[in-house]
Amino acid sequence: EMAWQEQRFVMKVSNTRPVYPNVFVHPVDGGEPVSVRQRADELYGTSFGETFIKDYNGQTIWLSANLQSFIPGEGPRWLPSWLNLAAGYGANNMFGGFDNQWEGANGESYVLDDGIFPRYRQFYLSLDVDLSRIPTHKRGLRFLLKAMNWIKIPSPTLEVNTLGGVKFRALYW
Repeated sequence: EMAWQEQRFVMKVSNTRPVYPNVFVHPVDGGEPVSVRQRADELYGTSFGETFIKDYNGQTIWLSANLQSFIPGEGPRWLPSWLNLAAGYGANNMFGGFDNQWEGANGESYVLDDGIFPRYRQFYLSLDVDLSRIPTHKRGLRFLLKAMNWIKIPSPTLEVNTLGGVKFRALYW
């Protein structure tokens, strides 16, 4: 910001809680099985606030760059001043701190099969909206838009992941 005398990059976040399967995991040393859904609820909570902060499987961190800020002068008329390009990072199938193993309440050892639930990273490229650059003459609306600018706006997104997959999503939060 200091180099350009304007804010060209904005950190944003999005979170869509995954639908966890009701697949049961049996303890290595015997005992009661636990479903992946139960594990996710215990680990990340069930309320919106808890899952928004704690559920890394649904969380994406974004760096959103304003396109027009990088074009000298006024830029082309067809390019809106509020249009951004965002790069995102996420992960999936994380059910433990460093691997998918954990200890139950009674000391049972649980291990998720990496073949079924491989941990992997996701990299995203997407369009975004810089809400603070939407022109408005209403002070209250301008304040609200600036306050909400940390939220990634859903748009078409390309995902590349460490499993070798490439996905196009028509709308991704």
